[in-house]
Amino acid sequence: MPVRTVILLGTFLCMVCGLAHADFKYTQSGQLSNGVAKAKAIFGAQASEVTIYVQGAFLRIDLPDGRYGIIDLDGRRDIQLDPKTRTFSVVTFDAIHAGEKETAQQFPSHITQDLNLTVTSTGKTRTLLEQTAQEIRVETKLPQNPTESLVIDSWIAPSVDGFNEVKGFYERVASAVRGTPDPSDTDFARFPAFQGVVALTMAAEAGANSFADWPAVMSKGILDLCKVANAPDGLPLLQVYRTYMVAPASSETPKGLANQGDAKARADSGSAGTVSVDSAAPSGDGSRQELGMEFTLRITSFSADKLDRGLFQVPPSYTESHVDTRDMWIVGIGQ
Repeated sequence: MPVRTVILLGTFLCMVCGLAHADFKYTQSGQLSNGVAKAKAIFGAQASEVTIYVQGAFLRIDLPDGRYGIIDLDGRRDIQLDPKTRTFSVVTFDAIHAGEKETAQQFPSHITQDLNLTVTSTGKTRTLLEQTAQEIRVETKLPQNPTESLVIDSWIAPSVDGFNEVKGFYERVASAVRGTPDPSDTDFARFPAFQGVVALTMAAEAGANSFADWPAVMSKGILDLCKVANAPDGLPLLQVYRTYMVAPASSETPKGLANQGDAKARADSGSAGTVSVDSAAPSGDGSRQELGMEFTLRITSFSADKLDRGLFQVPPSYTESHVDTRDMWIVGIGQ
């Protein structure tokens, strides 16, 4: 074979390999790490852990109660499976999109523009899972109450590019679900930042109702907001989501005394210490903001090793169970 042909063939193979999707897997824990006593009693003190796998056109999410879900991009469907009952349920992307349109028609909103997000690179770094992570902060006001705001602190490891497979997968799913026939016929499609806040609200409600999927839903909402804010790419090893509200004029709560939270919940499990938290923080207009709720999401392990394709297939012994789309937790993630 001529040398020139060998060189061209080698270049072509490198291009093909570059376009291929790599496998990636990570485990993430979620916990209410600060908040009022009532909320702590609802969420409990133990962290809830989920594991997410990506391979090509498939994504799988394992919940702590044993259930798991599969998003099949080529098959344009979401599947959730229950090993205890050996059943599975399926919803198509078209059905998800139709449900969004129906909801938009029944409950028309008055939203005319998306949320304004601010993203800041603080310059701070931490060592997590032997990776150097850079702190990125995203802030916005909550749409339902202008006196409330949310702050997301993410420690991102840019050197771990395997997580881009997860981000890219979610983007391809969103395009597949809403790309036809009209990508802008729902608020979710037209206002992506608003969609992210909705996901965060859904996650908090899911946790309050003891639903095992809340860390995965919250993580997806944070990813949506960070994408809109053009936050840097990389593996988000640690994410802290906080809500604040404007303190009453008579409030004189000393900084750091209210809602101290559980220091153990925010421990790094390594040597980086704890996440610093202000229970009252400046709002920028001279008023004080009190901490309402704080959730911590932490990646405890990750791997780019080859995954077994069987992880993304429905076991042949399982039988299909028809479930209302509104009752399928996987829909909150695969849209």
